[in-house]
Amino acid sequence: MEHLHYEFSDKYKRYEATLDDMKVNIPEHLMNDESLRFAENVRNQYTAKLEELARFCVESETFEYVYPEATIEDVMKRLHLPILKVDEVGGRFTYTQHELDEDHLIDIEFVGVMESFFSVEVDG
Repeated sequence: MEHLHYEFSDKYKRYEATLDDMKVNIPEHLMNDESLRFAENVRNQYTAKLEELARFCVESETFEYVYPEATIEDVMKRLHLPILKVDEVGGRFTYTQHELDEDHLIDIEFVGVMESFFSVEVDG
């Protein structure tokens, strides 16, 4: 990932970059080669894991409450690319540009390189 330049945000104490149109945030205390490789692996596997992620959303009580009519296919088409926030166990996707509605942010947490998804939050 030598071609990718991360800028430090003093306000948020994190490094920020865009990797193939996906915004990536890495906290200052986690910024190292392993986190850089992790972010690249998540980005590279995102499309392959999208159906699994959409299924997790549709089956989530929280997501179903806000989007009761959503289907897996609908979620896959309307989520668009998230902001990837790297953390100690994996990461979190934050969807701010989705087309499911105009009022909510969607956060999905995962372990490892999307080995499993474990939380969906819908804020707004």
